[in-house]
Amino acid sequence: MNNIVFTDLDVLRIIKSIEKARHTRSICNEEAESLLKKIILAEIVKPMDIPSDIVTMNSVVEFKFIITGKTEIVQIVYPYKENKKENKISILSSLSTALIGNRVTDLIEWNQQSTRTELLIERILYQ
Repeated sequence: MNNIVFTDLDVLRIIKSIEKARHTRSICNEEAESLLKKIILAEIVKPMDIPSDIVTMNSVVEFKFIITGKTEIVQIVYPYKENKKENKISILSSLSTALIGNRVTDLIEWNQQSTRTELLIERILYQ
């Protein structure tokens, strides 16, 4: 796994989002555990110390599907701000879990519905 980095503020808010989603049963245990494991293994820094090339909460990220070369742009948001028409995806989604904490030029694996896909983070348009 790459050197994953989170801000302490993002960690607190993500954990609250996971707890709320578990309470309302709007997240499956596998997704929750995957995100929590990533947080546990991450380096935690203050918001002012986060490098500019790290995907954080509210980041607008451009990434490429390695197999097809297709690029997409998404914004990682808290569940209450999710809007798929605007490409705002919840941190509780498997795609957000794959992207968050990684840096530009990282090649990452995304497991979607039992299919492994490789993604390349090309740039962060907003952090």
